[in-house]
Amino acid sequence: MENLKIIYGFSHSQITELSSELSQLKYQKAIINVCAKSEEAKIEVHLSNLDKHKNSYDILFNKERAMSAVQREHLKQKEVEEKELVRQKMVKILEKNEQQTKAAAAIEDECVAIERECSSLMNRNKAIMKRLRRKLIETEDMRRELTKNRFCDN
Repeated sequence: MENLKIIYGFSHSQITELSSELSQLKYQKAIINVCAKSEEAKIEVHLSNLDKHKNSYDILFNKERAMSAVQREHLKQKEVEEKELVRQKMVKILEKNEQQTKAAAAIEDECVAIERECSSLMNRNKAIMKRLRRKLIETEDMRRELTKNRFCDN
């Protein structure tokens, strides 16, 4: 019986020791589970924060893209307006050039007509001057003759 007591005491101490180790293992397992859940929660929080940041950046990016598209459209519209202004200015310049060309042609025609008239008047004046010279010469000749005749009569 003493053997039994020893075996029982030995078995009881082993059982107590094993029970203690088992409790310790259960405690460690519970701690590990708590830590795992805590890490999972941290990961979820980090993922949630990353998603929020990504969504914020996506919203910001889309706003920037929309503003850029509006700005591009505004610049295109402005460019079209500027091209239209340049085209209108060119049309005005071409019209003005055409008017000036017509005016220059009219002035040239007028100059030619005036030159013809001047030439005609100059020829007429020359003819008149010739007649006047002849008359002046005739008159001078007559005066001399009259003067001679007076001197001769006296």
